[in-house]
Amino acid sequence: MVFAPLTVDASESTLREALRHLDGSSLPAVELADIKTAMALMAGADKRKRGFNDVLKDLIKQEDIMSSTFFDDPFFKPILDRKVKEKLQEVREQEREETVAMMTRLLSHRLGRELTDEERRVVAERLASEGSEAFVPLVLDGHVDELNAWLRSEQG
Repeated sequence: MVFAPLTVDASESTLREALRHLDGSSLPAVELADIKTAMALMAGADKRKRGFNDVLKDLIKQEDIMSSTFFDDPFFKPILDRKVKEKLQEVREQEREETVAMMTRLLSHRLGRELTDEERRVVAERLASEGSEAFVPLVLDGHVDELNAWLRSEQG
């Protein structure tokens, strides 16, 4: 059953049927979760890229995957922990970039002009070091002279 996504004749309908068969079985929930998780891993490992990962994402509940013992297995746990940390780092980097872009747009709007590359760099550096908490009141309430001073890296 676990290798169903790798068989030559595998299709969306055969995967649906395999999962229906599993769901109708008397296997304990943890075993079902492990089998479904293994099926998803096998679909991801299929070099033929037949799109079964997408099919299984629609058919397997996230709770089933999360209740799998794979997450506690001493072999898989470090791998999963690393993947989670990498994804979290990606998300944080994306959020940081979005914050810099938003703050740059706000500053440009308040100043009535586009920021220079150097000023954008200053925004990114100051946000990284000071955070947005100090920046928001300055941008919303600060005088244009204060904003320009802040962009020249003078404490405003």
